[in-house]
Amino acid sequence: MFAASLILFGLVNLYPAPSFAQSESSTIAMATPTASYPATPQPAAAAAASVPSPSAAEGGGSGVLSRMGVGISISPTLGIGAEAAYEVTPRINVRGGFNYFSYTANFNNSGVSYGGTLKLESGEVHLDYFLWHSLHVSPGLMFSPGNLLSANLSVPGGNTFTLSGTTYESSQASPIAGTGSLKFNTVAPSILFGVGNLVPHGNHRFSMKFEIGGAYRGTPTTALNFTGSACQQNGTNCLPISSNPTFQNSVTAQQSKFNNDISVLKFYPIISLGFGFRL
Repeated sequence: MFAASLILFGLVNLYPAPSFAQSESSTIAMATPTASYPATPQPAAAAAASVPSPSAAEGGGSGVLSRMGVGISISPTLGIGAEAAYEVTPRINVRGGFNYFSYTANFNNSGVSYGGTLKLESGEVHLDYFLWHSLHVSPGLMFSPGNLLSANLSVPGGNTFTLSGTTYESSQASPIAGTGSLKFNTVAPSILFGVGNLVPHGNHRFSMKFEIGGAYRGTPTTALNFTGSACQQNGTNCLPISSNPTFQNSVTAQQSKFNNDISVLKFYPIISLGFGFRL
C-alpha cells in the first residue's frame, strides 16, 4: 500500500494540471530520474507487529491450565480424597473433590453381635477465599449417600442379650437376627479454615494444605431391625418379634439411646492434610 501511494504521489507531481504549455516540461520531468526514499513502516503497523497474539502470549491452552491445581488429601473423618481447584481471581479459587474410606469390624454390645461396615463416601465443593497469602476460609457443601454405617445383627439361640435395660433370650428355634444402620443428611453445608493453596502463585508448582472445620450433617439416625423370636430369660414364653410389643418398645428405646449418644456428630468434624500440584 505504501508503494502504491508513492507511485500515485509521483504521478500527481508529474501531471499537476492538463495543459499543452506544460507538455514539454512534463516530458523533461519524466526523463529526469527521481530520488528513491526508503519506505518507513507506519507506527501502527510496527506496534501491531511487536504485540504477540493471545495464544502465543499464553502458550495456547497452557494459560488456562496454569490456573488449575490437582491434589490428594488424607482425613481421619473423611478418608482418602482427590481434588481439583481453579483460580478465578488471585484471591478466589473454586475447588471440588471426593473422599472414600471403608472399614469393616465385628463387635458385641450387650450380648448382640454386630458385623458392621463403616463407609466414608462424600463429595465436596468449596469456594476458597484467601484472607492473607495462603490463609483462607472455605464455605461449601458436602454430598454423601447418607448411610454411614451398616451392620448385620445376630444373637445365637439360647444366648441372652439386653436392649434398653431389658434382658431377653434368643429363641433356639428362631434365633434373633437383623440389620442396623446409621444415617445422615445427604447434603450438608460446611465451613473450613486452613493454610495452603492448591494453585500456588509465582514459580511454585507444589503445595501443601492443612484445613480444619466441619459440616452440619443433621441429627444422625440409628435404625435397628430385628427378626426371629425373643423369650424370657429362662427360655419360656417365646414370641416372634413382630408380635411382641414389649420387645418393640425396647428396640425403640435402644434406638433413642444410640441417637442421643451420637447426636454430637450432627456437627461433623473435618480435619484434612493435602498435597497439590499446579498444572
